[in-house]
Amino acid sequence: MTDEVGRPAPQPSEPHGRQVHDLRPPAPLPSARLLDLRPVSGVPIACTLTGDEKAKRVDEWRALLDGARPEGITNGLRWRLSTARAGAAAELAAAEQRCCAFFDFTLRLTEGELVLEAYAPEDAAELFLDVFGTPAGTVDM
Repeated sequence: MTDEVGRPAPQPSEPHGRQVHDLRPPAPLPSARLLDLRPVSGVPIACTLTGDEKAKRVDEWRALLDGARPEGITNGLRWRLSTARAGAAAELAAAEQRCCAFFDFTLRLTEGELVLEAYAPEDAAELFLDVFGTPAGTVDM
């Protein structure tokens, strides 16, 4: 219902004419670190690239990640790169998802660096190792 000006009409009052308001602060949201925000998918664990294409793609990843130390994270790896590599990282991650849709990537620009994270389901451990040269989640900090 709206009033004569089109604003929402006042809600019914509590007995004795007092309006009911919940003034409690909203419940805090859980920390993003506690939530697994990666999408869950039923995508097959398969790569559509041919042998030569796969070798070229691995070379592209190695060139992009050259000099960056991988950090092990749950089901994946994290690298900290120069922001100058952001465009190349985004293009390569998008290309990788076209041929290996089960991979999941996060790119985040923060404090003057690019943080790149790559994730894969446990069933894709062998392909993850083939592409990135390091098993997911296994790098000592």
